[in-house]
Amino acid sequence: MAVVLTMVALLAVGNLAVMQYTAAAVRAAAAAGARSAAALQGNAAECSLAAEAVLRGESGLLRGSIGRDADVRCTLESDHVVVTVSAHVPWFAGGVAPVSIVGVERRSRELQP
Repeated sequence: MAVVLTMVALLAVGNLAVMQYTAAAVRAAAAAGARSAAALQGNAAECSLAAEAVLRGESGLLRGSIGRDADVRCTLESDHVVVTVSAHVPWFAGGVAPVSIVGVERRSRELQP
């Protein structure tokens, strides 16, 4: 019984580590997209490309199944940009619903002089 409880505890700790890593990757992708779109003449396509590169690019942070299902949304308004990146982390033990991790970055845009 002690061995089973130890394995379950290790599995839970491993899953928490994956959730923390995913949360950091989602925040980094949102920040990269916001930086790209907040620059002078930045647009939603550049925003999405920058966020996607951080998530799933050649050296992306989430290149596995979690990154494949991640969603990137860039919204440009007159004076600011809002980037929302969401990912779902499944529990390794199964039976429990996946945890949704959402990163939102809001930045002021550089307007033309």
